[in-house]
Amino acid sequence: MKLDSFHVEEGFKGDIGLLGTPLRFKLAVDDLVYAGSGVAWIDVVPDTGDLSPRILRCGQGRTGVFGLTLIGTTFKKITLSGPGTLGVGVNPGDTTTRLDTLDVSGAGSVELGPSVAKITAGSTDVTVSHASASVTADCDVNEVEAVAGTFRQRTGIWTLANVHEATAYASGSGIYVMTNVDAQGKVFNNENNTAHTFTDIEIENGGTWHDPAGTGVYTNSIEFPFGLDRCTLDFGRDRKAKIEDIP
Repeated sequence: MKLDSFHVEEGFKGDIGLLGTPLRFKLAVDDLVYAGSGVAWIDVVPDTGDLSPRILRCGQGRTGVFGLTLIGTTFKKITLSGPGTLGVGVNPGDTTTRLDTLDVSGAGSVELGPSVAKITAGSTDVTVSHASASVTADCDVNEVEAVAGTFRQRTGIWTLANVHEATAYASGSGIYVMTNVDAQGKVFNNENNTAHTFTDIEIENGGTWHDPAGTGVYTNSIEFPFGLDRCTLDFGRDRKAKIEDIP
């Protein structure tokens, strides 16, 4: 079916769709707003133009089931500004070839499945800015802006991560090109024994880097632009470090 808009208003507690048989429809214009608290599976196809769903809140779901599972091949921007659990590209057979931007500003949880493809023309950019928010990515992410909350790169890599007053986990294999850790930022590289390669790292005064098993491979010198004061650093046992330049 084809709709001009699709809104699920706050206060709606019913379920929508089923696992394996989601509610599927086309949208004539970019107007999808969801604020329900039940469990929903929604498969949306844009008729023309870009699609940017606005998720004001969604249900908490249950074990193995998201409050909202969003299915679609192309998304320009997905926003989650309230609580709930959201899954994108998490079901077998889902194909999300484009996701330009994910913005999580509420106390919600988002999981980006392995079917979300990083493509040159519109790479996946993630912003997480709420202290109680969390994002888990099983796909490559171009740029992460972790202002607050938690970002977990479970598989795949980030190309650039700015970790402010947030916690970031580098758990996927591959080459992490640039990682900036601010004063209250924390990066953990200890969730598994997978080798991870980091090209450029900058840690500000008070930042944390935790790699106790020494699984990280560091190709370039790590920079501390404001010194080592209050930094918490663990690069593993039996690993040598040297200071090469004090300007």
